[in-house]
Amino acid sequence: MNRICRTEKHEEASRGGTGELPTKPVATIPQSAFRVPQSRASALITTLLVLVVLSTIVVAFMQSMSIERSVAQSQTNVERAKLASEAGLSSAVKQLEIGMGKNQAYLVGLTNDSLSYGPVTVIGVTNLTDISQMMPLISGDLSTLTGFPSPGLSNAVTSYLNARANAASTDAINLNIRNQLIQQTNNTNSFRAPWVYIVDSEGKTNARFAYMVFDEYARVNPRYHFGTNRDNSTNWFSGSEVLPLSTGGSNLLSGSEATNTRAVTNQLISLHEIGQSFANRAAYEAKKHLLSVNQAWSPDVIPRGYYSNTTFVAFADAGKPKYNINDLATNIAYGTNSSNRAVNIANIISSNLPAFGKRDAGLQTEDPTGQKYVNRVAAAIVDYIDNDAIPTHVNNGEPAGKELTPFVTLVAEKNIWLSEAAGSGTAWSIQVESQFFVQLWNPYTVPVQGDVRLEVLNRQFVDLPEGGTQSDFSDYIPTSVSVSLQPNEFKAVEFIPVQQTFQNFLNRPSSTAARYPRWPQTSSSGASLVGHPQFRFYFGGVLTDMNRSEPIMAPPASAGLPRGVYTFPSLGAIRWSFSFLPSNIPNTVADPRITYLCQSDWQSANNIALAFWQGRQNNTAGRTQNLVTAWGSRDFVRANSSNFGTALSASNASPVTIPTQYSINDAATAPAYIRNAPMQSIGELGHIFDPVQRNDTGGNAFGGNPGTYNRPGGGFSLRIGQPEFIPFATNGSRAIELIDLLTINTTNSQSGGYPVARPRINVNTAPQPVLEALFYNIKVTSDSSSTNSMIDMADASLLAQQVITNRPYNRLSDLYIITPELASATNFSPSLGVGNQPANALSAYPGASVFDRAREEAFGKMVELATVQSRAFRVYVVGQALGPNLKLRGQAVLEVSLSVQTNSAGNLVPIVSGKRWEN
Repeated sequence: MNRICRTEKHEEASRGGTGELPTKPVATIPQSAFRVPQSRASALITTLLVLVVLSTIVVAFMQSMSIERSVAQSQTNVERAKLASEAGLSSAVKQLEIGMGKNQAYLVGLTNDSLSYGPVTVIGVTNLTDISQMMPLISGDLSTLTGFPSPGLSNAVTSYLNARANAASTDAINLNIRNQLIQQTNNTNSFRAPWVYIVDSEGKTNARFAYMVFDEYARVNPRYHFGTNRDNSTNWFSGSEVLPLSTGGSNLLSGSEATNTRAVTNQLISLHEIGQSFANRAAYEAKKHLLSVNQAWSPDVIPRGYYSNTTFVAFADAGKPKYNINDLATNIAYGTNSSNRAVNIANIISSNLPAFGKRDAGLQTEDPTGQKYVNRVAAAIVDYIDNDAIPTHVNNGEPAGKELTPFVTLVAEKNIWLSEAAGSGTAWSIQVESQFFVQLWNPYTVPVQGDVRLEVLNRQFVDLPEGGTQSDFSDYIPTSVSVSLQPNEFKAVEFIPVQQTFQNFLNRPSSTAARYPRWPQTSSSGASLVGHPQFRFYFGGVLTDMNRSEPIMAPPASAGLPRGVYTFPSLGAIRWSFSFLPSNIPNTVADPRITYLCQSDWQSANNIALAFWQGRQNNTAGRTQNLVTAWGSRDFVRANSSNFGTALSASNASPVTIPTQYSINDAATAPAYIRNAPMQSIGELGHIFDPVQRNDTGGNAFGGNPGTYNRPGGGFSLRIGQPEFIPFATNGSRAIELIDLLTINTTNSQSGGYPVARPRINVNTAPQPVLEALFYNIKVTSDSSSTNSMIDMADASLLAQQVITNRPYNRLSDLYIITPELASATNFSPSLGVGNQPANALSAYPGASVFDRAREEAFGKMVELATVQSRAFRVYVVGQALGPNLKLRGQAVLEVSLSVQTNSAGNLVPIVSGKRWEN
């Protein structure tokens, strides 16, 4: 066994003494009261005096020898007790080594048995519910755990834990010596552990030990946790220092205790030195179990897997370091272009979460593996992080990534019958001028500006009833124009007009009523299913927006920009055709990010009074841009922008001449956010556009020819910090599960390749006061309508209790269970308004009346502080020296801090990082 060196001083607070070791008693020679006269002393008296003195010396010597033997025996017993404590520590370390092995993804939790005995810290292999896969970190017979983990160990582990409940003092002991060694309990709770007996070489029992192991990540660390502001609207996490030491009440530290503790924490060597920061010993004893000075880093490890119903699904990368999402999105080592990097991210997701791609039922025929959907999500992730304005293209060219670019919500085509040239036979010709306009929308919270160009392909053709050669319109590819849009601004853009002459018609008809060109629904070649005209929109010379078309997928006839058959009654006549986004019939919403996915996402009109410019469309069926109504079951939008557009006053007017209706107040209602920089919290994944093709009832409407499920969509982002939509609320399909694979943390020189962070809080083991600190004082400021709302002490207490109630958590993503409370309107003070979602079976709380990014803000600000395992432990060991009949001869109490490191063989090894003795 390891010999632990004895310290020179005991902890004074442990026994109320001076802090000095007891000194050995010194035998003194008794002084006789008899006095010898200075003169006339007889020989007899002298002789008697000598005899008395000699006798006194002999008696004193014999007494001294007895005391020396007693002291020596006492010291021997103390040393034997210390050796027993060391044996207990060795046993605890061995248990940790057995429980962890080479399993970097081990879990740390607590048993949920009788509180009268205190819960036991356990290590889980894949989960914290199967007792055969748990190693209890408490003294006992290690031989009963041989073969761990094994299904046959269930009974052994149960009996191992139950042994501490034996009332006899020969079976177990309350390690909480004098009710405050571990935690001040006032005799209401005992931390009982079974005795393990030690025998000597002759088979005689001469010592025993008992111990319990506690999780250091269940405590706050004054060195790193001191409560900086948690109110930044975009940078949701600035480091572990945001965790407070004081939560405004008596549950954690008081304000003065937190201040005093922080003042000395950088010089701390031992936890117990913090005691000087408290007003008195009693105040320290009441709070010490909530504090730690351990500096062990917390690694980001991919979990072992998850349960789908009762089937365990292992992650392909289980136990490996989580992937740094910022590095994946920008490092050319993962692909020289953004498309390659997106596919790499998609492959990581698909290999670990094979069911994730099947969230999109619209791809079940076209792409049964779901890889296309995951590619689209990954493209949006890349563009959220990289700092350029070039959307990432995947799946053979679709602009799936989303950048700080405007989107097309309305396309208008203006045609004028300029002239005609009469001739004989087929010599008659006409000239038509075409010009296109677009209404652009910037849905983001920051301005965008750049050159834009609209291309319109697969246009219709001119036809006359009298017959003759039909002529197609040429593709419309004008030069670019510059544009700038403020947040949430709608703006009309005008492109140059072009003329085209159509020849080889039959003679000009004599009937005025029949003298017109028209726009049929098929091409001049008579090809079927050629579809409506399709647009491609370029920003900065890069394709950023389009409707479904090749090379993504050949669309059916209903896809694209609808154009009806309309006529020119006379020379010089002007005809308009408008194509609106979105269609609310049946399933799309006013989200232009979905255009390349949906095949019938446009509605048409020919009446200039029905199209509105320099602002959003009026709330009219077929072209509504009332986001509050249309997005009620999607990404919540609390308010529409106020800038309704204005219709053209005459057919010869230009939309760009209409005064803008934009107000600076509209910027506050912009529904979308893109950072274009590294994520500050993994919770920002909730900002990522979700390309899922889903309608408001959770299904997918059948449509198209041939039949396909790719009609509905729009208005979705990944649900990370709020309840998932019902179709995806199953293990393997939740968006929040991406946080089990991805991280924003980086490695350091000691991390062995694992991304790491300063000590976090283990949500499986932390007591309520520490869990309250996870949430306390989080302010929701992402929505300017509610910049003063925060999680106060009452709200933090409720949320902490929810964390405890729903333990254990086998993955960080298991925290999805508390997201209804985190997104609740009423769990913030002041309340986040009247939510659009009333209490229901999924959530007992109404959804907050703020944008989705603000609903997910609280989760994004706490998740970086949370973990489900620990790399630091505290061990309490009692060792006793025994005499005949198990009579107590000596006792030593050892308190030890351990940190877990990985050795060269890949084994996880507990290293002693601090110790303290008590006798």
